[in-house]
Amino acid sequence: MYVAAPIFKAYWNNNHFWLRRIMNNLLNHYDTSQPFKVEAPTTVEANLMEKDGVRYLHLINFHNGHTGSRKQALYDPIESITPVHDIKVTLHSSGITEVVQQPEGNVLELRQADKGYEVTVPRLHIHSVLEIR
Repeated sequence: MYVAAPIFKAYWNNNHFWLRRIMNNLLNHYDTSQPFKVEAPTTVEANLMEKDGVRYLHLINFHNGHTGSRKQALYDPIESITPVHDIKVTLHSSGITEVVQQPEGNVLELRQADKGYEVTVPRLHIHSVLEIR
């Protein structure tokens, strides 16, 4: 995919939500091999890792005030973090037998989905890890 505009630089400097939405829509449309989908506010970041055959989906609730250009601001301030509830996660994989939210130790209910399984994370404050077996 090629975008003939400095869209990432424009988003970095100006934080226009519609630029993020354009890129998200393009990536979601053309990248059909995504291993998971997280339905959450844009403050939630997700990162999938694997170790010794176990996958770990990190969910990070990062409430920062995007300041734009680093030439003008040294850091992004975080004033408060509001927990996010009922996050729907779709895992595009087969053979999953258990998903545990760590460090809470909550075994999440697995539901069959069109392209794998779904779970609902009841609460995310700052950071949780879904241990996928």
